[in-house]
Amino acid sequence: MMRYSPRHTAPKTIILGILYTLLNYSHLTNKKMNQFKNGLFDCQTNCCTFITSVVLPCVVYGKTQAKMKDDEGCCILSVMYWISMIMFCDCCMGAYGRTMLRKRYHIEGSCVNDVAVHLCCSPCALTQEYSEISSMEVSHSYP
Repeated sequence: MMRYSPRHTAPKTIILGILYTLLNYSHLTNKKMNQFKNGLFDCQTNCCTFITSVVLPCVVYGKTQAKMKDDEGCCILSVMYWISMIMFCDCCMGAYGRTMLRKRYHIEGSCVNDVAVHLCCSPCALTQEYSEISSMEVSHSYP
């Protein structure tokens, strides 16, 4: 029978520490991290976008990514999201878009959180992201 030894748990602790550091890199930078202006479940503030993200999430995703890239067209991005929906990996594509939005506007969070948010409540996440881009566009507070 194997006895408990601290040396067997040390590598696990080190690996978990490294993963935590990589996923929560905000403490490594000197920049103050921002928060989303709207909460995840503040869908009532933008009802039209929320209903669209329930019925046609690919359209909201495409519009959000096009606004973030200062691009007029959102058709290609919408089709890509639609294809990912068919393949049941839309939460990965949504999480990628959310991560890019967070990095651009210095919003705190992690990739794991982004996947979890899109996996659990994708319409709310898409609405929050679209509202965030729209509020940044209005306030002209680009980084």
